Amino acid sequence: MKKTVNWKLVVDEIDNEHLDISAINFISNTIKIGFTGGQVNIILPELTKEDKQRYITGGGNQCPWCEDGDIEGRSIEIDNQFATQFMICKACDKAWTDIYKLIDIEPID
Repeated sequence: MKKTVNWKLVVDEIDNEHLDISAINFISNTIKIGFTGGQVNIILPELTKEDKQRYITGGGNQCPWCEDGDIEGRSIEIDNQFATQFMICKACDKAWTDIYKLIDIEPID
């Protein structure tokens, strides 16, 4: 059921009242569909450099794969100059790690 949402998101981005052959080609080149044990598996593509940049500049508020806002961050781990946070999308079940870097401090009066 959750995977259907991903398919619809791709279709919504290219839909012009109907799916034409270019839309079908876009979908087939964007996602992979596999069949295992009678189940349909939709495999989302790896993130591109542009996908990562869009996620970062967007503030990390939406899944970088399906762009759904239902994401959850776990505890933050701090190691030297970096901090990392395990993230998961509840819509498409993809997981990733956000990486934070200390860039400045703000004194408190």
